[in-house]
Amino acid sequence: CSIVQNHADLVSPWIAGLCLDLQTTFPYVFAQTYLTPPFSQTLKPHADDRDVIVIQLRGTKQWKVYDEVPIPYPYPHEQVGK
Repeated sequence: CSIVQNHADLVSPWIAGLCLDLQTTFPYVFAQTYLTPPFSQTLKPHADDRDVIVIQLRGTKQWKVYDEVPIPYPYPHEQVGK
């Protein structure tokens, strides 16, 4: 079980500052945070409908980036709450 905070930029001044800095290059920026226990994952393989920058702050994880997206066209139900 993971803890997900959508729009973490609205609750953390540090994250909000990072998003503001990124907005000088990118037109729209917001942040989501995930706290996931060891040996687990928050989401199954998926495709996002936007560009994503991942910053891992603690722990270790093996990330898999697919040559071909695992789901060619994201469906609305995959983006609930985002």
